[in-house]
Amino acid sequence: MNNKTKILICRLCGKENEKYFDIFGEEGRTWNIASIIQSHFSFQLTQNDKYSQICHTCWCKVQSFHIYYLEIQEAQKYLEFLLVEESPTDNTLKVEESKDTKFSFVFDMTQETLNADISDSDTTLSKAETIREGANPSVTKSRYKRKRDHPNVLADDDLIRNWCQMKCTVCPELFKDFTFKDVKVHYDKEHGMNGFLTCCHKKFFRRVRALEHIARHINPEEFSCKQCNKNFSDKPSLLNHLDGHVSPDQRPHKCDSCEQSFVRRYQLSQHRKHRHFTEEKKFVCEKCSKSFLTKSILQSHIRSVHSNTNVLMCDVCAKTFKSKQCLKQHILKHRGEDTTRVQCTICSAWLKHPNSLRGHMTRHLEAEIEHICKECGKTAPSRQALRSHQRYIHSNIKLFPCTLCTKSFKKSLTLKEHVASCHTGEVLYHCPFCTKTFNSSANLYSHKKRMHQNNDKSVA
Repeated sequence: MNNKTKILICRLCGKENEKYFDIFGEEGRTWNIASIIQSHFSFQLTQNDKYSQICHTCWCKVQSFHIYYLEIQEAQKYLEFLLVEESPTDNTLKVEESKDTKFSFVFDMTQETLNADISDSDTTLSKAETIREGANPSVTKSRYKRKRDHPNVLADDDLIRNWCQMKCTVCPELFKDFTFKDVKVHYDKEHGMNGFLTCCHKKFFRRVRALEHIARHINPEEFSCKQCNKNFSDKPSLLNHLDGHVSPDQRPHKCDSCEQSFVRRYQLSQHRKHRHFTEEKKFVCEKCSKSFLTKSILQSHIRSVHSNTNVLMCDVCAKTFKSKQCLKQHILKHRGEDTTRVQCTICSAWLKHPNSLRGHMTRHLEAEIEHICKECGKTAPSRQALRSHQRYIHSNIKLFPCTLCTKSFKKSLTLKEHVASCHTGEVLYHCPFCTKTFNSSANLYSHKKRMHQNNDKSVA
């Protein structure tokens, strides 16, 4: 073996691991890995070491201990400050303050924390900063002034400095000792833009979002639903998910136009705006000319329909999907565990899964309203059916081009059948009554009507 080849062994535990950080590399310098290790261990580190890597497991442990170490240091300073501010004769107050003062770890997400409203401020008062009834006014005032120096706040700042890329993306400025607020001020004053920090190639414009992201580095199950074990990227996503576990009859905000109900008032407002809107759709997709009520819905449409990024693929059959939910549902079919079929209580039709049932029920509600085409006067059973009619009958826009020839089509199914019949010869359909195969659904229908009319009620 070449002597110049570095063997990837962790400098701390001496074991091999899948993920490493170079102690003296760019990440190591950004997160001060070498100085943090030297502050807690007696062995010496040099850039000429043969083993100059630290594995991800060890770094997480060292990082957590270092944060705890800094938290204790700041807590002692804070307690010393309280003792100086207190009157020497007020022994009772000293004892009560020391009992009431508690320092909890920044990511101890209790149920009380989850149920709290999401704050827009960069910092929040910890329990130790809560104004206790009957406390000395001078002490209370001093605490409020020093809230940015509180141990929990300082520990959070140190977490951000150790995990995020502490440098400006516009100029060469390094944010070595900056707080998140200092970063925002720099971007605003020097570049006239909203400031942010990055981690894992993601931008964080708010301090709380950066801390939530770091929390998932330390504990991947930080924002996990206790009822279904589903994990989320941040606290707001978890809170929205928890609302879904509330039974419909216990949701206080009811929609006047349909049967849906919601836990929070803003959810009802969004529902009314998106489902029962009367405003003009001003945001038009440049690729398909479809219009939307808000810019965010348009962007979501572009990501899900026209973008090929973040496509999820099945490991078994290589079929691609746009969402995790659709992929999971598909994988269950491979495993033979697809037991989520549900039945409509109105027409007794069976649907593949609850999401299909929701769309099906919406069509039942829309059936009570007339959906008339302005071009030809045709009445459609639902708003979606009317849109499909207008797109396929009255529009010349063809969204699905063939990559093997110059033809384009209005429907993805038409493109699929074209490729199968004209280019690949792939068999798409099998007759359930004989051995004949087809690559067109129309040909299959004609075959069943001609040859198996007595067997198939659908063509009668």
